[in-house]
Amino acid sequence: MLCFRLWIYENINRTATSEPIQLGYVDFVPQCLNPGEKHSIFESLPVLYERINNILLNRPLEGKIHTIDTVNIKIGKAFWKENIQHVGQINSRQSSWYDEYQTYTLKITRLFYICGAAFPELIGSVDFLPEQTREAGWFSYGKFAPFSELMQQASNWIKNSNGLHIKNIHTLDTLFQHSSGKALDPQMTFDERFETGIRVLYLRVSYTTQAPNMPWNPPPPPPIISCKTFVPVVGSTIDGCCYNMPIFENMVETVERIIAWFNASGAKVLHAEIGSVVRFPQLAEPVSPENTMSLHSEWVLAGKNKVPTRHSLVYIIRYVSH
Repeated sequence: MLCFRLWIYENINRTATSEPIQLGYVDFVPQCLNPGEKHSIFESLPVLYERINNILLNRPLEGKIHTIDTVNIKIGKAFWKENIQHVGQINSRQSSWYDEYQTYTLKITRLFYICGAAFPELIGSVDFLPEQTREAGWFSYGKFAPFSELMQQASNWIKNSNGLHIKNIHTLDTLFQHSSGKALDPQMTFDERFETGIRVLYLRVSYTTQAPNMPWNPPPPPPIISCKTFVPVVGSTIDGCCYNMPIFENMVETVERIIAWFNASGAKVLHAEIGSVVRFPQLAEPVSPENTMSLHSEWVLAGKNKVPTRHSLVYIIRYVSH
């Protein structure tokens, strides 16, 4: 099930007589280039953005873009083949999908905007991938630079992004095919067999830019940005037959710690997001927000009978601030 979480903060510039803010959104789904064929091919992100910008030029949104989001829609393989593959289309407004061990993922672009007068503007993005610091071998999966280095790359780029209005910074992942030697490709909008292979995290910085012959006065880029990751704290454990099961604090308790940190630091939020990390209860290692490579997806074939079983997931919260 896909849920919507709205991050809010107090706006000290608003008054009791200020007009209420209304939020709108519009979805853009990558087009399937070969509907009905066995292996679906969808248009790439640059082609999708070009199509979106052509639409925005001819029919501007009734308001200013607030966030440019990449939404992962994961669909079970059986459901995909029975209901979607022959037409090559999905309903992006559907909030629940049948999930299973074998899963396809389609990445759609969702624009949130503050309703108001039409304001022509174009969208764009730039991706930052971690450097591979150790090549994969016969018995190893290689190694990638930590998440903090990704954030530093993005910060350096944003600092020099004059003329652009930075909207949000999003953490995504892409398939790493170490056996084929293919490079990471963040421009793909469709993944087959999500449960197999290694996933590598990357950062996407989304922005708006000036439409032709339109006035444009974006705010100056922030001089530096930083990322603070909050990992749920283990409060207690439950004795198991082979290992102790950790009991994590809930989301409300984590948010209370976040608010205390913001009050103490005075940081200004640029973007907030929730991510998931696979955790093995039998291992004592703490969850590390610095890892950019995951050897495991949400599913695993467990036991002698290879029964599809979900891994345990820990949800972390990342704040990008300036």
